[in-house]
Amino acid sequence: MILLKQYSQIFSGFSFRNQLKNNEKGKFGVLTAKDIDLISGTIDHGGIGTAPEFNGPPKYFLKNGDIILNARGGNPRAFIFEREESKPLVIVSGAFIVIRTMEEFLNAGYLAWFINLPESQEALRKLHTGTTVMNLPIAALHDFMIQIPAKNIQRSIGNLYLQNINKIQLTKLRDELHTQLLNENLKSLLK
Repeated sequence: MILLKQYSQIFSGFSFRNQLKNNEKGKFGVLTAKDIDLISGTIDHGGIGTAPEFNGPPKYFLKNGDIILNARGGNPRAFIFEREESKPLVIVSGAFIVIRTMEEFLNAGYLAWFINLPESQEALRKLHTGTTVMNLPIAALHDFMIQIPAKNIQRSIGNLYLQNINKIQLTKLRDELHTQLLNENLKSLLK
């Protein structure tokens, strides 16, 4: 077991000073809590709003493989970020913690799987502070203990985990399309 901070960079998302308004001509995407599906463990890339400008440090631009962790509330679930090349660069809001792994030592897919294990989720919930709104402190996450198997085992677990997330996304899309088709067919009976 090692400390998470040994093989990763951990930081809070960017705290915008003003209320974000979706800007059609925005240059940068802004990932907020509404873009996360806690049930399926996926990110809705189509719903990500945009901001016209960003003057913060470049570290806040999400990279493929970054792990996003919900820092507020009581559900510290991990999500893997993957950006489509045609989409704008994305900034994560302050409601999240970003974990950027050192890929030569720690596979992001493996880490997301490990964080989302029931035992890890329970341990992270115990680290939350606050009474009304629960928050996960970054310092507590730095000292979170993780098990690190050999790199090939990490890669295998990470790949299987990501395939499962992909399957969940496809199943959700199939169900939505099925419902839409059913509704269109049923509406045609009303004519």
